[in-house]
Amino acid sequence: MPGCVLRAAGADFDVDKFVGVSTLSSCEVYRKGEPKGRRGKLHEKSGLNIIVSEADGDDLQQQIEDAVKFLEENMAEVEFLFRFAEDVSLDFGVWQRGEFGHYCYFPPTLLRLAGGLGLGVELSVYVGEDS
Repeated sequence: MPGCVLRAAGADFDVDKFVGVSTLSSCEVYRKGEPKGRRGKLHEKSGLNIIVSEADGDDLQQQIEDAVKFLEENMAEVEFLFRFAEDVSLDFGVWQRGEFGHYCYFPPTLLRLAGGLGLGVELSVYVGEDS
């Protein structure tokens, strides 16, 4: 959904141990082997999501500002997360509302922080009705 989340996953990720010792609050936790959705498929990895920005999908700029602030304030915890999970990324959610094209710019400040920590950067585009 729109907003920005920090996603972390790994085949051997002891998500419960991380949640128990981290100061970061997760909004979703899943474990390897648990059912994924309603289709009956199972999670191949354990993981979690942490809310970085609750800004709307129409406000990528605010999501970016919130992400920069989050990374600056939580750098040590994000680095600590890599001791548990091998796949860690920032996922920015934006709305696609009938536009011909959708152009998103990620400033060097964000990319330096994310890259310096080893984070991937994702863009999830959700189709929505024109408002």
